[in-house]
Amino acid sequence: MVKLIFGVDDTSPPFMEELNLLQDFCNKFPKLKVTHFVPACYSLKSFSLFMRGLKKILPLNAKKIIFRALDPQSEENRIDLNKEFCTLFKKEISKKRFSAELHGLTHFSPENLSAEEFLYRDKEEIRKKIEESIEIFRRAKFPEPKVLAPPGWGVTTNLLAVLKEKNLAIAGSMTSHALSARRKSKGAGLKNVSPLFPERVNGVLNIPRNWDLKEGTIERAEKIITLGGLIGIHAHIAPIGVQNDVNKENLSNLAKLLEWLESNCSEVQFMHFREVIQ
Repeated sequence: MVKLIFGVDDTSPPFMEELNLLQDFCNKFPKLKVTHFVPACYSLKSFSLFMRGLKKILPLNAKKIIFRALDPQSEENRIDLNKEFCTLFKKEISKKRFSAELHGLTHFSPENLSAEEFLYRDKEEIRKKIEESIEIFRRAKFPEPKVLAPPGWGVTTNLLAVLKEKNLAIAGSMTSHALSARRKSKGAGLKNVSPLFPERVNGVLNIPRNWDLKEGTIERAEKIITLGGLIGIHAHIAPIGVQNDVNKENLSNLAKLLEWLESNCSEVQFMHFREVIQ
């Protein structure tokens, strides 16, 4: 049996158009399940400026003043305060097509001018951010989150310790490198973990992503299957510093994979990330 998961990072209220596009795509492939990694209160303005390279052209003091003045915790992007976003998600969750998991509180660290929100933070700071994120999920009436994708792929031992304490898994590694049943990942995020199979690191289950929405190929998927691995699709909801965003061209690449699987594999199990844990 082939197992396939699909994770989309940065899903947030500003990206309703992309979410509608994904809904249409799921109508064409009704068995597909999409796990969204959602910043509970996305600092989109700060993150966008950061990704556009503003940090490179300003003196350090000026950068800190600007980034701290910008929406360090933007209420307009707080998921529980956006009725349209919550309505869409609860509808799709009830159909088991979408699920929502953690992707940080704001996805930005104004202190470090970094998208890596949990980097250089002690366990108490990390715990507070995760607890606040979970509370916002509760207010939005979303199911209790079970997985966290680290913002900016910033993973630390402190973060892993808090995740273990909270009994949360991590979608903490991504690789577009060579695949091997023995080789450990050298991709983004967690290092020295399997690019093919869920694996525990410091007591926390890591669920890998190994097939890029834009660059993934049938040949790569075939190799993952041959090695007995889980196909973990990696995408972002919007093109902010990335190219594997949800758009028609990239989704057509995924469509080719899904059609190939249907024609060549006797059984495909589509899963949410939280179902991998069970």
